[in-house]
Amino acid sequence: MKRSFQPTSPTRILAIDDDADVLSAYQAIFSMGTAETTIANTLDKLLGTPQTECKTEPPPPLSSLFELSTINSGEKGFQMLTEASREGRPYSVVYLDMRIPPGWDGLKTAEMIRSVDQTVRIILITAYSDYSMTAIRSRIGVDFHFLNKPVDKKELLQLTQMLVDQWNQFNELQFYREQLENQVSDLRNQVAEMDEEEKKLNQLARTDALTGVCNRLVLEERFKEAQIRVNRSPKMLGILLLDLDKFKEVNDTEGHHVGDAFLIETAKRLVQEVRQSDVVIRLGGDEFCILAEGLTEDGVTILIQRLRMSLESSFIFEDKNYLIHCSIGYTLALSGTETLETLMKQADQSMYEEKRRKR
Repeated sequence: MKRSFQPTSPTRILAIDDDADVLSAYQAIFSMGTAETTIANTLDKLLGTPQTECKTEPPPPLSSLFELSTINSGEKGFQMLTEASREGRPYSVVYLDMRIPPGWDGLKTAEMIRSVDQTVRIILITAYSDYSMTAIRSRIGVDFHFLNKPVDKKELLQLTQMLVDQWNQFNELQFYREQLENQVSDLRNQVAEMDEEEKKLNQLARTDALTGVCNRLVLEERFKEAQIRVNRSPKMLGILLLDLDKFKEVNDTEGHHVGDAFLIETAKRLVQEVRQSDVVIRLGGDEFCILAEGLTEDGVTILIQRLRMSLESSFIFEDKNYLIHCSIGYTLALSGTETLETLMKQADQSMYEEKRRKR
């Protein structure tokens, strides 16, 4: 559910002044006054807008709208403001006397406040200034206001209300900006998750579920790529086909789970023996294919011998020794113009010639 911005209520104001009488005056204003002195009311009076005579509820007391805190030193005021921000109950407006002996003066205090809170509205209150406007702006920026002592109650409340409205508007914008950034971040995460899911699905579509090696789709893709490269090399592209001898008997006598173990072990040993650039593919059933680039006649003979030695060593499954026997056929692409279908047929014929010799 989308959250909406809720202004801080009551609005928190911090008054910093070494004069106890001034602090008492602030407290009196916010404890006894009402909220009738607003920007809208002031504009109505200045413009002469007629007031309706209908009966309305009396304006609420200022104490219900504003929470005033007072302190008599800049250092303590800075500490209060820092703690309030840390607790998530920040001050909206600070009344700050320019001369607060001893310790930090008003400008030093304002400078420290700005270092931890960039949004709080600062009203500098003084009967005189020890600093030029240029000096003040160079230390705390341009976001501050002046009121002269003695402070007029209405002027103070009007300025306070204006600054509170600005503070709420700024924080509302920040609130919705953060919401928008969170939504954008969520969308990016969703897109990333979808991309990752797509990669997984793509990988599944290209992988044999039982053995984890590539499937026929990858064979077709890699063959097209290799066919382009073989034209640029004196070496040849080789396709090796192999299937397991008497695999049906294994399934029938030992059970399909043992047959699956044969297929998994065969795929594992094939992957271990070929180069990283070669591709092992399960075509289906007990039939496997190896696509190998950069071969020579001698090289393919050596590769086949290595595969036989690896495959025909025993393996243990469910505390029983098994031997894998296979037939291997191969063909080499000599010109780079042969189709995959043609090469597969040639390798298949080579493999079945070996099977006939074993009978």
